[in-house]
Amino acid sequence: MQRGITLCLLTVCCSMIGFLKAGHEDGRLKDLKIWYRITLLLQSEISYKRTPLPEAFTDIAGKVEEPYRRFLLEVSGEMRQMRDAPLSVIFSENVERYLADTCLNGEERKRLMELGADLGFLDKQMQLDTLESFRLEYRSKIDELQQQLPVKKKLYRSLGVMGGLFLAVLFL
Repeated sequence: MQRGITLCLLTVCCSMIGFLKAGHEDGRLKDLKIWYRITLLLQSEISYKRTPLPEAFTDIAGKVEEPYRRFLLEVSGEMRQMRDAPLSVIFSENVERYLADTCLNGEERKRLMELGADLGFLDKQMQLDTLESFRLEYRSKIDELQQQLPVKKKLYRSLGVMGGLFLAVLFL
């Protein structure tokens, strides 16, 4: 009796791992779409409104959800305090602090840090070109992930269930 319950729990737990991983991929797609939107909004703030970066980050923060809102507000606040640190350091510290728990992978967080480094010392046109480059990169990642997402989700779920069943049979 106890052994049967243990095997059922093992199967359910492994299945849940597969479902969680599939959900993580959905979250990653959502996070990439948010950053795509942020870069688009930042481009319009800089090019049309001619808004300085700290004010642009604050304006955009009101249009996105947590943890991105907190991230943008913190970056803006630290830039306004005129810390001795360049934007690249401020951006990197806040990416690590506020975006570590998002579904973005390590490479994508690293690219965000590079975005902060590129925005910090360039003139308006170079900032716009950098944002356009990042926006196109995000668009291609989003398109690629949207194509792969149904297959990946099915694979992760199937592997979770099959792995749980395999372990249950193995322990019989």
